[in-house]
Amino acid sequence: AVRSARARANEPPPGPLARFAALFDGGGAVEAAAAEAVARRSRYWRGFALALVRGMVGSVAAVHAAGLVHRSIGPACFGVSTLDEREAATLRVRLDNLGFSLVAAQAAEDELLVRRCAIARAERREPPDTARPPSSAELVALVERDDLRQTGYAVLEVLLKASEVHCDTAPLAPTASAGGTPQAAAVAAAAPPPPAAADGRDWQALLRRLVEDVYDGDILRFREYCAAEPRWREAVALLDLDGGDGGAGTAEDGRLGGGWRLLGELLSDGSDAQAIALAASGGELCLANEIVQRCEWLRLRL
Repeated sequence: AVRSARARANEPPPGPLARFAALFDGGGAVEAAAAEAVARRSRYWRGFALALVRGMVGSVAAVHAAGLVHRSIGPACFGVSTLDEREAATLRVRLDNLGFSLVAAQAAEDELLVRRCAIARAERREPPDTARPPSSAELVALVERDDLRQTGYAVLEVLLKASEVHCDTAPLAPTASAGGTPQAAAVAAAAPPPPAAADGRDWQALLRRLVEDVYDGDILRFREYCAAEPRWREAVALLDLDGGDGGAGTAEDGRLGGGWRLLGELLSDGSDAQAIALAASGGELCLANEIVQRCEWLRLRL
């Protein structure tokens, strides 16, 4: 029974001392110690992963608050440092690679951006008005929306890749939010292979295809797809946590966790016409800070 349980958990065989101890307690202590080790490693991973996401979104908000838009955000743009690798609270994240950034006050000088705004106006079927140039709020809203979407895909790629590394070095253990339902299996079978299985291909392009083309922006269905991939179980479990009651929301009960809701905000309708429509609803470059302030999931302490 001990041997079969260990095989199901995909754990390496215990050493001589552990086998000796198993003779006296039927293997209970060994199994309990292994389960506690897996749980401890999982808490450690989730704590640092959440701190990393908090720093990524926060650093984008800080750059926007300084009147800059980045315009080329990806995972490689974030620098990470820490004073103590055992404490997630010491993790510091900064946004680098500002070579393509734009000062918000100079947005009207970008001819491509002005032309893009004109096309977006046409999509909204606005009457042509050559006498009125695009407002600063409209121009900034376009690149602000770009930054948020790029941040969302960067967060998603980092979490999924980090989950793969964690699962490659840790024994498999079932989790309540792993999502191994028949519906999840059916969704995964109908979708493209995970980026991990697509050697040499661009993660960002594949994630965009999945979210925008395959699932048409439906984060609930995309979560089902991710839950069907065993190596992404830690990322799914982290995103399933809810900042309100500390529980987990899953596709089975139709309730998304706090992390998925954050991704939904970052990856929401990215059309230029939609960005312009919302430009007048708030101040310039405030969206990232508003998301940080109202997202309880980012304030979880694991």
